[in-house]
Amino acid sequence: MTQKKNILKSQNSTLTNDELLHYLQKQLTSEQENEIEKQLLDSSFLSDAMEGLEEVKDKNNISIDLDQLHQSLKNQIQEQKKKKEKRKIKEIPFIILITVTVLLLCLLAFLVVYYTNR
Repeated sequence: MTQKKNILKSQNSTLTNDELLHYLQKQLTSEQENEIEKQLLDSSFLSDAMEGLEEVKDKNNISIDLDQLHQSLKNQIQEQKKKKEKRKIKEIPFIILITVTVLLLCLLAFLVVYYTNR
């Protein structure tokens, strides 16, 4: 399985996804739990994440659900990138056509001015 990114990394948190899951499953020492609770009080993002995780009914399958969510998001992002690339390819001939048309109009204008002043 590919390595999952820590979703909390961008929030300047020292917590990892695994630590949150262990906290929910009561697999941490009381000292570790206290440290996590301090961070939860300091960060509204972390507290919201914890509230969401607490509402999950089957806490033993959270890792599986997170893996599925991660894969689904990864697939959606790849599809969006493919669509964006296809759109770029379709735009290139249109841009070339406009450029050639403008150049031909400039040439035509030059010829008209040149031959009318003769």
